Amino acid sequence: MGGVERLCAALRRARKQKKEPQMAERGVIRGKSVVVNNREYKLSIGIDAPLKDGDPVWVQFAEGNTAVVIGV
Repeated sequence: MGGVERLCAALRRARKQKKEPQMAERGVIRGKSVVVNNREYKLSIGIDAPLKDGDPVWVQFAEGNTAVVIGV
């Protein structure tokens, strides 16, 4: 397989794996977790802000059923 064929194959694989951009969702901190749409997720904080129980936050989801706080 030549260089052009390998490039085309790589582009086809990348296009098949392309995912839609993930939108941030609104949630509420509950202890060491965050509740989004009545579902509870493990909490990870990606910002430097004082957060407490009951604070509304913006999150994006990561692997392992974890919600990462990206804004308040």
